[in-house]
Amino acid sequence: MQALPAYLRIASHLAQEIGAGRLPQGEKIGPERALAGQYGVNRGTVRAALHHLRQQRLVVTDSRGTRVAAREQHGSATGGESMEPELVEAAFPGVELARGLLHVVPIPQSVVPVLGLEPRSPVLVYRSLSTSGCGDRGWDTTTYFTPATVAEVPQLARYVSRIPVANPDLRLLRHWMEEAGLAVAVNESITFTRPEPHEPERQALTVAVRRRLSDQNKRLLALTDIEFSQEWRRITLHHASATRPHVGM
Repeated sequence: MQALPAYLRIASHLAQEIGAGRLPQGEKIGPERALAGQYGVNRGTVRAALHHLRQQRLVVTDSRGTRVAAREQHGSATGGESMEPELVEAAFPGVELARGLLHVVPIPQSVVPVLGLEPRSPVLVYRSLSTSGCGDRGWDTTTYFTPATVAEVPQLARYVSRIPVANPDLRLLRHWMEEAGLAVAVNESITFTRPEPHEPERQALTVAVRRRLSDQNKRLLALTDIEFSQEWRRITLHHASATRPHVGM
């Protein structure tokens, strides 16, 4: 992927901070001069970034300045729905899926060898978090799209100029890939980790799922990591090659 315009880079970073809760609801963003100094840009670029976030309904601006929008105001301009990790049924009582976010970030070092990209290269990422009614995290899903996938799947590429996109509708991703001539194969690995003796607060095994989507030439199309944070009673994993998995992954 080519480097993002400065205003989209700033908007994507702020959206990531909002999605992770580091900028909570109602938190004031700015002032513009401080943001311009923080990101090394002019104030016009900052205004463009904030305008982009307003279009995504992630922030609101009034006479008191720009603030993080309330959660019920967050939404996608396309009216998409939140997505659960397909192929995973987790028996978490009272878990609700938080809205997802599609944005571009520098590739994390942990997945550089898998994606085969240069460190710090920009990569398109979809992330969703599930939470319980009391705010506890259930599972954290992160999907990394390879540059080849973004380039060859037009419906996905169209999102890039609009990122960050809150709650994108990616339910037809597998269909889009097939329309682009890609025969998609799914490979999953499941890792169970026992708590260490010095971690008495962790009584249950932790579970992580890594899913790879590849094409007929064994090229990696997307990599998804699902991490279960909340203590669980039962997890059932389904895999059927005839199914069309969502990218909630």
